[in-house]
Amino acid sequence: MCFRRVSRTLACVKAPRDPEPSCLFPEDEEIARLLFGADKGCAKLFLERLPIHERQGFPRKAPEYGRRYWPAVKAYLDYEWGLIEYAPITPSDQELPPIEDVFRPVAAAAPRGARKRRT
Repeated sequence: MCFRRVSRTLACVKAPRDPEPSCLFPEDEEIARLLFGADKGCAKLFLERLPIHERQGFPRKAPEYGRRYWPAVKAYLDYEWGLIEYAPITPSDQELPPIEDVFRPVAAAAPRGARKRRT
């Protein structure tokens, strides 16, 4: 009888998941909540020191959205804490290829018309 109560209780316990934001571009406050949970003191300190972290390589806000890209934030923190071997961001001493080479537009297909006859 006692074993049944315990097994029912354990069945309701869910395994903790990795914290994920509500969107790909969360606000800084949401990033702080994801990183520190209910510890409001650490979250406030993190928000105050964001400019310092940015100078050290923390992902900057996207100018179009005014928010940070969550996968970049996660990759940065994974690298800082030794979970991944290589830095996710290209060092500034390496020259990046021109944007035209990276995102080269696809040439539009010419409309197919009737073939010209040779005379």
